[in-house]
Formats: sequence, structure tokens, C-alpha cells
Amino acid sequence: MKSKVQENKKQKMDRLVASASRLFTETGVEKVSVEEIARQAGVAKGTFYLYFHDKEQLRDLIISREAARLFETADECLRTSPQASFVDAVIFMIDNVLSQLEARATLLKFIRRSLTFAVFHENISGLMQEEQFALYPRFLDLAQSYGWQLKNPYKTLFLVVELASGTCYSCLIDSKPCSMEDMKPVLYSSIRAILESAKKPVQPPAARISEAASLADANANMA
Repeated sequence: MKSKVQENKKQKMDRLVASASRLFTETGVEKVSVEEIARQAGVAKGTFYLYFHDKEQLRDLIISREAARLFETADECLRTSPQASFVDAVIFMIDNVLSQLEARATLLKFIRRSLTFAVFHENISGLMQEEQFALYPRFLDLAQSYGWQLKNPYKTLFLVVELASGTCYSCLIDSKPCSMEDMKPVLYSSIRAILESAKKPVQPPAARISEAASLADANANMA
């Protein structure tokens, strides 16, 4: 159970986060001052620095949380709409996230190409993190549920999200090189190729037996 002091600290931090989130999405990070964030949160400017080094650190925390919420919503939709394969499930989640961002242009402008913060949010050090959706463990669970093993799952997930993030921003905000709808078939085909190439080949039983026998012989020769 949290003490009154801990609860008071959390409330102040939550107000700072809410204030900054509103200001950042409305006017942009560059145009917002620490003084304005603190004033709208109802705290002194000095209080801001008890929680954050600067507004950039606060920005990173907000992006991390917003990106995680996007994927959490996508995951909730996936749980009610099971897909035929692991690849289809991943593409379903990416498509859901892109649809959310398409409906929330101001959020996309703020997040920019930083959806990957949902992958490595734990690297944002020194912050009081709220419990939030953890994309990487869910990605591993999803792969396992479909009987998939990946050669390097962390890098694979990062690559998929980075590709989707940059493509989404370019198409929806810059309208380059085309509309998001025109780009989706190419994007999803690329994601499919990335996931397929990252899958570990499954050895047939005979090959596993042969490999085990060779290892046993090698150990016997060393004895």
C-alpha cells in the first residue's frame, strides 16, 4: 500500500505528464517551456526537476506510454479476432495501430517515427514507470502460441515496428510516396518477408537424431 507521500508524488507526476502531453500534441515540443508545463500542472517549476531532467526526458516517457497503448489496443482487438498464422497476427496488430494513428493525426505528429519506443521503453531510465503494455514479451508469447521460433526476436520486432512507424509517418503526414492505403500491400508484404526470413528452420526428427548421435560420438572421443 502506498504512503501518502508516495501517492502525492505520483499525483504530481501524473499532472505533469498530462499537462505536457496536452501541450506537446497541441503546439509541439519545441514551443513548450518547462514553466508552461509546470503552470498547467499546478506545480512549481522546481517540482518539475524533481521528476525529470528536462522536457525531452518527459517527452520520451509520454511517447513510450502512448506507443504502448496503441499496441495494447491492437492486442485487445487481436484477442477477439484470432488469425490463421503468426505472420497474419502480427500484420493484424500493425494494421490496427496504423488505423488508430490515421484517426489521431495530432498524436502521430507528436510520436513522429518513434513507435519503436513501445519495444524498448524499459531503456528510458530514471523514470517512475507506470505499468504498461509490454510489446516484446507479448510478441514472444504470440510466436510461441503459433509454434514459431525466431532467430533474433528482439531485432526482428524492432525492424518490423520501425518499418511500419516510418512508413506510416511518411504516408499519412508527408503524403510520400503515396497514400497509406496504396502503401499497405507493399508494407505488409515486406513485414511478411521479414518474419518469414527470421523464422528458425525446423529440423526433421531424423536430422535431430543424427545430430545428437554425432555429439555423443564427439564426447566419447574426448573422454
